[in-house]
Amino acid sequence: MKKTTILCVMAVLWPYGNKEQGARSKEQGGRSKDFDAESGKRKAESLEGEEQGARRKEQGIRSKEQGGRSKDFDAESGWIWNSRLSAYLLVILLFFGLFTIAHAQETKITDLKVGQKLSDSFWKQEHTFYENGKTVKKTLAEHKGKFLILDFWATWCSSCLSRFPHLDSLQRQFPDKLAIVLVNKVKSDSDTNKVKQTFNAQAKGLVLNTVIGDEYFAEVFPHWVLPHYVWIGASGSVVGFTGPDFVNETTVGKLVDFNKKEGAKL
Repeated sequence: MKKTTILCVMAVLWPYGNKEQGARSKEQGGRSKDFDAESGKRKAESLEGEEQGARRKEQGIRSKEQGGRSKDFDAESGWIWNSRLSAYLLVILLFFGLFTIAHAQETKITDLKVGQKLSDSFWKQEHTFYENGKTVKKTLAEHKGKFLILDFWATWCSSCLSRFPHLDSLQRQFPDKLAIVLVNKVKSDSDTNKVKQTFNAQAKGLVLNTVIGDEYFAEVFPHWVLPHYVWIGASGSVVGFTGPDFVNETTVGKLVDFNKKEGAKL
């Protein structure tokens, strides 16, 4: 009896159980179908995103390629422009270089060396002399035919200043055969007033005079040590360049006598 009752209950409840399971299965199936649709949609969106990414990548590659071509073009055009500019600059530099050389060849004073005879222009060149407290313009023409010593000095050269009296003594000893001219270069002393004051103090009572603001002699007889002496024979030829040790009575006396015996032909 009990067994029969249980079977009857199961028979009555079975359809409901199956119906519920079916509903559940149908619901799960719907969910699965929705899930598959959503998954498919996401997959489609993913594919679409990948496609867009590929397109962007392709566009990037094209842009990069175009940029490279533009860069190459700019580099090439820049190189051409720089080359042209360099060529123009070279032409300009050559032009001015040739002009400078040509101008220098016309105006440069040749450095005189021992044994060279001085040209007439040397004796006609005008200089600024300071003598007896006055500034005058004159040439060396009055000393032509004498034994001439040019003494380069500076206000800051104590050795130069200390020898002024000795030079004065030599000048007085050979008044007609010897001429001593002091030379103060503008490169050594740019302050003319200071040069005059120093000369007045150091050469007071002496028969010496000096060229001031010199540029000509400094170029004709370049040197780097002071005092510097240039010896010029009575014939107008350069005899030598020395320091102060050779400027003494014995040396000057022999040279003056030699000029006299040889008829001033050196």
